[in-house]
Amino acid sequence: MRKEIFLAIIAGGGLGLLIAFGIWRANVMLKPKDNGSTATSTKMPSATSFESGDLKIVIASPFNMAVLTQTGAVISGITKPKAYVVASGENSDNITNASDSGAFTSNVELTGGANQIQLDAYDANGNQAHTNLLLVYSGQFVSPSATAAASARAYIGTVTDISNGVIQIKTDKGDIQQISGTADASYVDTRNNTTKTIKSTDVAIGDYLVAMGVKDTNNILTSSRILITDALKPPTRTSFFGVVTDDKGINKFVAKNIKTNESITVTPATGIVVSGETSFGKISNDEKFIAVGELKDGTFAARTILVLK
Repeated sequence: MRKEIFLAIIAGGGLGLLIAFGIWRANVMLKPKDNGSTATSTKMPSATSFESGDLKIVIASPFNMAVLTQTGAVISGITKPKAYVVASGENSDNITNASDSGAFTSNVELTGGANQIQLDAYDANGNQAHTNLLLVYSGQFVSPSATAAASARAYIGTVTDISNGVIQIKTDKGDIQQISGTADASYVDTRNNTTKTIKSTDVAIGDYLVAMGVKDTNNILTSSRILITDALKPPTRTSFFGVVTDDKGINKFVAKNIKTNESITVTPATGIVVSGETSFGKISNDEKFIAVGELKDGTFAARTILVLK
């Protein structure tokens, strides 16, 4: 009986340490780095240490390079409590608020293939934190099992070698990855806005591909769907947190950045989505807003605007 009690105490202690370590790691990710510190001791960060430090945004799920089979992606994470969170997808945006604890959830619609999601967090003073998330959507991807579906990921890059059925690629960051197609893998050429089924032997060195599958213990991706596609380009869209300073223009207004006081002219992009006001033309002086669009030569073509009330 004493042996069982002793073992139970040990097991409980181990579980407590594991939970404590998990909390400590989450806080370390959010704690500002002190590059000038030479201290040899480590101070345990408090649960809210990130509130008084630099603004950060951390994604909890999904993981970077995840493969999803539904068009709607639910992105969750943590940032400064009550911060504004902007999740910008290829064709649509979502602007929301973090909770009192800093947790947030954003819904983003995905397009077929690779989706470069940009996420920004803003506090009330206009401080900004930014991170990127790359997700791959394919309604045709079939995971080998329900368990493996949760870990399905993509390898993306340029083919540098093909040997014994294994494709080697170089990612945009310069990393080398290997892909092994399954016996029934599908190969699709999506370049130049076309979709054409091809053979595995059609894949050539220099092709840019998106391979979807499950990574093995040797970090080789066992892939059941491989797309030959156009190389990814850095997104040109950005977000802006500002206040209107001149609403006298026709179908445009002048605004300044909350943080830097930089002035821009805001115009509506085709299909603009406006929230917080009935229309773009109703946005008036002294109103604060967050917008997503493209900035060029001092003019911001906004496709999404949230007027803050």
